[in-house]
Amino acid sequence: MKKTFFLAFIVLIFLNCNNSSVKEQRDNALLKKYFTKEEIKDLDKIIDFYDNIVLSKTKTDNINDAYHKYFAKIKENLNSKGIPCMDTMSVDKLFSRLSQSTIKKIWYKSIGKKRIDTNYNKWPPEYIGKSFLSLSKNAYFNFLTDYSENNQYLKDYIDVINKVGDISPTTIKIFLMNSDKFDFYNKTNRLIFAIHYITIGYNFFDC
Repeated sequence: MKKTFFLAFIVLIFLNCNNSSVKEQRDNALLKKYFTKEEIKDLDKIIDFYDNIVLSKTKTDNINDAYHKYFAKIKENLNSKGIPCMDTMSVDKLFSRLSQSTIKKIWYKSIGKKRIDTNYNKWPPEYIGKSFLSLSKNAYFNFLTDYSENNQYLKDYIDVINKVGDISPTTIKIFLMNSDKFDFYNKTNRLIFAIHYITIGYNFFDC
């Protein structure tokens, strides 16, 4: 009986590892559809950048546990502290290590300035001259659309962005409230969360 249980346990581990390997190969093939070899190296830099933030905040060595612990803490403190902001200098330093082609496939930057259109109010003083990040509907967004084929949470995320034109409070809620549904051993999931939180965190003022 013990021997049968042990064999079943070994088979289960093998199947899980095999499934992870197949998914990783599928993810890599999809990334290669939209990014060059050098740009994929840049994506790894983005993952490493955000991994370091999550690991340092949680003091947890296991990457999957660290991400789940990190987002659970954000949920817990959401009403009192909101979404963590991002040190813009550290993000700009990251950007200096990425090719312009990679950046343009993911983001576009805009600068806060006084509005001259009478249909809008002027930007608040703290907005003027500040850089803002937005998701570009370019290669990364197309990749994300394909990747979401089997993930309803990502489909909902993309649908909202298509409707409003950028990340909105609704998309922020979709990501945060469903973060426990994601496997963060998977690098592609970490890339998606990294890009999402770099984008919204960069635009805050209270760092």
